[in-house]
Amino acid sequence: MEHYLDDCTDPVLLRRNTTSLSKFSEELVIAFLKGCAPKAYVRHESCPFDFETLYKGLYNVSRKNDFKNLVKVHRQEGKIMLLRCRK
Repeated sequence: MEHYLDDCTDPVLLRRNTTSLSKFSEELVIAFLKGCAPKAYVRHESCPFDFETLYKGLYNVSRKNDFKNLVKVHRQEGKIMLLRCRK
């Protein structure tokens, strides 16, 4: 039966009422977690949302049960940082 299945690495959004902000934020957090860096700056200037909106979107995603103990969002000196939580 396994020959009927393929690996799925695409993000799956199972929530109703998903907005473009929450989808973008969730994909950004997933991309960060797939990497190995303990922290990263978000290039918010090239994102389709303004600084405050993007920060709120990332913060909301980081509070979801799926990501709660994996990533933290921090803003400092006009930058948004994603931080990998310690295990």
